[in-house]
Amino acid sequence: MVRHPSTGSLILVSGPERAVAEIDASGKVLAGGRLHTKRHRQPEGIAIAPDLTLLISDEGAGAKATITGYASRR
Repeated sequence: MVRHPSTGSLILVSGPERAVAEIDASGKVLAGGRLHTKRHRQPEGIAIAPDLTLLISDEGAGAKATITGYASRR
């Protein structure tokens, strides 16, 4: 889980479900969705870079570990 520096919302990643969700301080779901299984073999970590790129790290699950970046839409 990571706190978005601009909005204060929380962004969570769930490894087994390969899902991501954004919630506000009251727990209201703002956004969410499934992660592509080929790109995210085993999501484990989440961070936000200084330029607001969302970073999701994946364990290798039998292959190389990866970090995928998603540009901010805000």
